[in-house]
Amino acid sequence: MSTYGESNFDYDPVNPDLVKLCGAPIARADLVRMAKDMVSDLDDTWGRLLKGVPRDSLPDIPERLSDNIRNINPGYSFLSDPDNGFDRNALARQILPRLLKIEAGLVSPTPEGLTWMGDLQLFLKQLATVMHCLGGAPPHITELQTLSFENIAERGRSIVLDIDRGILTLIRYHKTCQMTSELFSCCYPYLTRLTEKHRAIPRAYDDLVSLIIIRHLVYTQPIALMLARLHSPITDANTEKMGFLLFQGFNHLVDSSDVSGFLRAYTKTYLRKEVGVRGWRHLGEGWARYITPHYRNFQLEHARAG
Repeated sequence: MSTYGESNFDYDPVNPDLVKLCGAPIARADLVRMAKDMVSDLDDTWGRLLKGVPRDSLPDIPERLSDNIRNINPGYSFLSDPDNGFDRNALARQILPRLLKIEAGLVSPTPEGLTWMGDLQLFLKQLATVMHCLGGAPPHITELQTLSFENIAERGRSIVLDIDRGILTLIRYHKTCQMTSELFSCCYPYLTRLTEKHRAIPRAYDDLVSLIIIRHLVYTQPIALMLARLHSPITDANTEKMGFLLFQGFNHLVDSSDVSGFLRAYTKTYLRKEVGVRGWRHLGEGWARYITPHYRNFQLEHARAG
């Protein structure tokens, strides 16, 4: 068949840990192994951004963090919350002189700086793939693209923390309306334009993925923003978006082709079948119906309510 769909997903009547997607067998153990290695690869890529600086030389991320989701002031996030006391320049002070050079009064990246920028782009693509696969129901890539870690004047952020430093995301959207990413309409009195037809899509990430995201936002995202501002005019729209959008890289917002490329490579290696963004969504939904008896009824009730 040329498209994915429910008819392309089958359960194995004998082995409860095996399903078939378009006739190809997929084992739960292989999915678990793939997920673990995806996160391990992501952590390794982030480690390369440290440029040899030992992780334990950076200030520890506290196990308990503050995040005031009722604070709608532009510029606020858990990163700027004074109770957390993040030193966001701790890594920059150690490696930024190696990433930049000054010649004839002009600042530009060194060869090591260009390598760092490439690794940052790679990290963002890997992170988007991990968050697409491991945060719950796979989001549309256009939803991932709106993930913001800081309030701006037009809208609130869509990334918050629970008290145990777990990353939570919530995107509100309606398929026939312009997508938004405001958090919890009860906290945002200016969200009167949202209607009851807007759906809230919550997702949560485990301790390791959350810690990688927090470390990036605390230590490496500020360096990326500095390099972008030095490499292009400060008025450049993409550069300014790096100040609040999680997946805005150097003149490139991570897109579906980036995520699909990584996803196909991982699934080919671990599942012996290439599965892209669309196929992964059907695989996740099919398995959810399989392991959760009431999932289908919930899905139908949610569709009627929407």
